[in-house]
Amino acid sequence: MSPSRRGDRKGGACGDGLRRFVAARSAALFRGALVLTGNRDAAEDLVQETLERTCRKWCTISAKDAPEAYVRRIMVNRCGYR
Repeated sequence: MSPSRRGDRKGGACGDGLRRFVAARSAALFRGALVLTGNRDAAEDLVQETLERTCRKWCTISAKDAPEAYVRRIMVNRCGYR
């Protein structure tokens, strides 16, 4: 793993951006997951799975024009696998 990638995982610029995104949008993501699943427990699990996948690719996702839309698409795709 390159040093820059190790730095990202320890909380570099990408990690800080992800923390801000989660703080600002996690409630909205939960509401969307609740609509998709119809169940609070399943919605919480879906948000966690979505954010786990988002975390792996956050530097790429955050560079997109609409990162929240990209994350919501991940959530919809994950819901289809349940």
